[in-house]
Amino acid sequence: MSAWIYYIVGGLMILVAAAVGIVLLVNRRSRQGYAKGISGKVKKSLLSFGLIRKYKILEDVTLSVGKKKAHIDYILIGFFGLIVLQVQGRKGEIFGEARDKEWLHTRGEKFREHFANPIQTTAQTLDTVRTVFQQEKMYNIPLDGFCVFGNGCTLHTVNNPSIVTYKQFKKILHSYKYEVDNQIDIEKIKQALGAYTVGS
Repeated sequence: MSAWIYYIVGGLMILVAAAVGIVLLVNRRSRQGYAKGISGKVKKSLLSFGLIRKYKILEDVTLSVGKKKAHIDYILIGFFGLIVLQVQGRKGEIFGEARDKEWLHTRGEKFREHFANPIQTTAQTLDTVRTVFQQEKMYNIPLDGFCVFGNGCTLHTVNNPSIVTYKQFKKILHSYKYEVDNQIDIEKIKQALGAYTVGS
């Protein structure tokens, strides 16, 4: 019986050590280059803006149509059309140009990380969404795409309307164009996207 106790205690110690390691890794990543909660803030803003207007909000969507595939953090579907969002939980300095394949993210002297150019990935995502609509014979649907960075980011990048901070996005979201009724069938759009949604 005592041997079993040793096994149990040993197993619990391993689980605790693993949990501590994960927590330390997450905290280290946060200290180095990643901001906590930006995705949650974006979601909260979408809910606050969208629900009162009876818009639909989709989260963590992966679309696949033909050879095209795109992961989307959030989609806001309204009578105006759609907003497609990528969210970048980064803090520090961001460097990049429209033509670059990758952008550079730095924080302090040691942290450096390259990531896919969000201007290009946003454009590719919009192209995938438009392809879905073409397959469904749905045309002239207003569609905007943004990549949202946390306010803790300093963007040393080309001025592009698809690249915004969270503060800028909140202001954009309350623009008149997202109040206009363009006679968009919200449920039909949701169903069309759902038909091409796959597991991440």
